[in-house]
Amino acid sequence: MSILAKIRSSLAAFKKDEKGVAFVEFTVVMGVIAILLPGVWEVTDALMVKRKVNQAATVLADLTAQAATIDQTAYDSMAFMTNEIMHPYENFETRLGVIGVRVDANRRVSTIWTYGDIDLDDSSLPSALVLANRFYVMSAAEVDYQPIFGESVIGTITMRNTAIMSPRLSSSVEEK
Repeated sequence: MSILAKIRSSLAAFKKDEKGVAFVEFTVVMGVIAILLPGVWEVTDALMVKRKVNQAATVLADLTAQAATIDQTAYDSMAFMTNEIMHPYENFETRLGVIGVRVDANRRVSTIWTYGDIDLDDSSLPSALVLANRFYVMSAAEVDYQPIFGESVIGTITMRNTAIMSPRLSSSVEEK
């Protein structure tokens, strides 16, 4: 019997032997799951942090719009409450900011007051909101998200959201 015939005979016997097939399939599937699971975890975690940042900006604008006046003490109180929204993501530093924006009769936009550690610009007021004799509260929340897995590959992601609201109790929120 030639060497080629021996190889064919061995391969035919190997092809019929199904011992260990389930183990090989299990190993392949678990390898794929082991690679995908951290990625799915990271994407879900990032989406949750982004959702919290969106809520923080909206709540800060909402709390400010419900006030008739604002000063540093009032802002600090609102910022403290807004930071509580970030639970259970307190390990990320949340930066907040809020400004009062007035649109005069000539539709000129100007910043009346500003609080917080984020620079907000009244020029970011959408043109559809530049209506004569209006007042708006603009807020922003920002977090530098650091992935748990793959931080060296992805790096830090800055997540930011802004919110704009009209005052509720008066025509404007005045600074004390």
